[in-house]
Amino acid sequence: MGPNWRELGALLVELRKKRSLSQPKVLGLLGKNPGNTKILRLYEQGRRRPSRDALITLVTKGLGETAVRLINRALREGEYAPLTLEEISRLNLSKPMKLIPEAQKVRWGPLGSQPPGITIDGEEKVFIRWEVLKVEIERELFSQLAGVIPAACSAELGELADRPNWLVHVVKPDGERIGRVWFGPDPFKKWMWDGLVRVGGISRGTAVVWQIFQRYSDGSYRLVEANAPPLNFNHASSTDSKPTS
Repeated sequence: MGPNWRELGALLVELRKKRSLSQPKVLGLLGKNPGNTKILRLYEQGRRRPSRDALITLVTKGLGETAVRLINRALREGEYAPLTLEEISRLNLSKPMKLIPEAQKVRWGPLGSQPPGITIDGEEKVFIRWEVLKVEIERELFSQLAGVIPAACSAELGELADRPNWLVHVVKPDGERIGRVWFGPDPFKKWMWDGLVRVGGISRGTAVVWQIFQRYSDGSYRLVEANAPPLNFNHASSTDSKPTS
């Protein structure tokens, strides 16, 4: 059992009680046997986790939730990627004007004594855990880097000077580390924070930024600036150094 599933279970209980629904009633709304509450009890106790599709169905159809923010919260607690625009539209969760994603600024968690993941700068200070962020990086960010990195690269955590989970590496399918992802700081302005997302590498002790993105509230990334090296560029380095301008 993952510890975060308990948080998901607590949220499911909260949403059910908010609408004064019993467990049998929820099962009836889902078209299941109201007398067999075992699996729902396991979900609410955090001892089992539904699949992503089953969780969306449970929250929307069984618990009657239509707020994208709360559904995405349930998905985050279940370590799943947030709703896509297609899902929001198909499930009729928001009016079209609310489908417009908003630009966000992000901070890398370990820089602020948090676990791996990013904090979304804003009033709610939403935190995206690494398990969710990793999927997001590989699906939404790396997919835009064709011609910059090889296909099927993964995002992996790495340490820096004995500080675990300090770096995010771009890793080829064969395990070679070829680049990095920086959430928030600008390496060419003494690592000052601006909330953007940069993909690049270290060459001769100097940071090289290939492309700059901004994260949006739907979990997508939009290109801000590109300066891509060829694929055979010597990206990898085992240590970080301050860049030169």
